[in-house]
Amino acid sequence: MAFSVSFIQPASYPGDDTSTVGGAINSSNTAFGGTLGELFSTSISGFVGTDDVVRYMKVFIKNTGDEISDFTVFLQSLEYSDQLAVAFEASADDTSTNVLTMPSGYTDDDFTTPIGLANGVQPSTTTIAVDGSVAVWLQLTISAGLVADSSATATLSVAGTV
Repeated sequence: MAFSVSFIQPASYPGDDTSTVGGAINSSNTAFGGTLGELFSTSISGFVGTDDVVRYMKVFIKNTGDEISDFTVFLQSLEYSDQLAVAFEASADDTSTNVLTMPSGYTDDDFTTPIGLANGVQPSTTTIAVDGSVAVWLQLTISAGLVADSSATATLSVAGTV
């Protein structure tokens, strides 16, 4: 089959800012289309001197090809390098109260911005079986005083050996 992955929604994928987000992988294997706007609703930060707007979304990376070893996650084509960060799932099927709240058991230090393959990060288990998956939390930060850029781009990328 070769190297093939899909980016799958979590079971709790709300369309609002107040519902639970995360959990297990979506049982229907509903894939993301690949835009930041699909993961995060439009956000506008407050005036300079107010708090940043921070949003969280969980994404499953499902292996739809042959077994992958040396599995690595990284960001590329990141328009704003200080606005997007990733963290691997800390405990199976973990959730967050809502998209505006950091998932329980995480700190800001858990989120990194691995730009480019050379800076890629790996989960604790770097071999992903056929039909296996790895979950990552994405953290989007819009600093105070900034207007949301609805056309901003970033690519969540994966690499490995099959």
